[in-house]
Amino acid sequence: MSFKTSEDVAMSDIQAGQIRVNVSTLTEIAGKAASQVTGVESSFEALLRQARVMVGGELKQAQDRIALEEKGVILFLTLKLAGDSCFVEVAREVQRRVRKAIQEELGLLLHRINVEIHEIEWL
Repeated sequence: MSFKTSEDVAMSDIQAGQIRVNVSTLTEIAGKAASQVTGVESSFEALLRQARVMVGGELKQAQDRIALEEKGVILFLTLKLAGDSCFVEVAREVQRRVRKAIQEELGLLLHRINVEIHEIEWL
């Protein structure tokens, strides 16, 4: 039989506060995951520059913060792809890896990840 100490009881009475993350942190995690996908030619810096985040229909700035409990977070990524890749497969793999990275590292469930194929590197 285990007994609760006064410290255990005090900790169980404390409710967790809110955790928020900067939009820039979210896009950095997304950029890191996307840049590691075979067929993505975009540099990490280009991915960060072009990434956008929307919450509740409002476009957020890099310094804005998002609560990890937030629903309806949409991430927009613009990609440059290798000409010899299957564009749709690469885009779907980017979506899969970015969703997984953000969920694992932040615990944030994205509502949607929109990928725009902006440029093709043919050579």
